Parts: sequence; C-alpha cells; structure tokens
Amino acid sequence: MEALGAAEVAMPDSAKRPLVYVAHGKWGHKIGISGNTKSRMSNLGAKLIRTWRRPADSRTVEYNAHELLAAHRSNGREWFDVPEDAAIQAVEAALVSVNAGTHIVPPGRAARESR
Repeated sequence: MEALGAAEVAMPDSAKRPLVYVAHGKWGHKIGISGNTKSRMSNLGAKLIRTWRRPADSRTVEYNAHELLAAHRSNGREWFDVPEDAAIQAVEAALVSVNAGTHIVPPGRAARESR
C-alpha cells in the first residue's frame, strides 16, 4: 500500500470536492464548478460573484442550475443572459432540489447510478 502525503491525509473528503460558483463576464453570468476559483476566474477573464461550499454533488448542482436557466443560455451551456440574482437563485434552487432528492440526474450519470 502506498503512503499518502501529509496534505492528502489532512484533507477531508469535502475539501476535495469542487466549489459551485457564479461569475460575471463578457457573456453574462456563468454557473460552474472549480477546485481553484482564482485560477478559473483568471482563465475566464471573469469576476467571481459567489461560491457555495463544496456540496456533496457539485456536478449535479451545477447541472440542475444550468437546466433551470436553459432558456437564457448566451454562449455555450454554462453562460446565461440573466441578472446576477437570477443566477444565484438558480444555484440555490438546485441545491435545495439535490438535497431533497428531487433533482434531474445528469446524462451519463443515470447509467452509473443504476448499477
């Protein structure tokens, strides 16, 4: 068995999960996930608006927030032409939905979850 480094041992599982964030950039508001939001904002040329502490299933929260705003996509699937409060509310609603078990399962994940 391979020994783990001190940082790996000290890091709880929740610290390994990515943050969910809302950012603002040239295409509107972006809802995404990242383990390093500072670097991500630099790469996007965007301003970080808000983060949520590492939910148990960040990808599902992100996916559900995207689905709630699907009619407002502005550039690809993660940018939305909505006011800041609408983007934040979509993430909040997705968190509630995922925590209640009433969320949409992202494509490709349904097959893995049924195994």
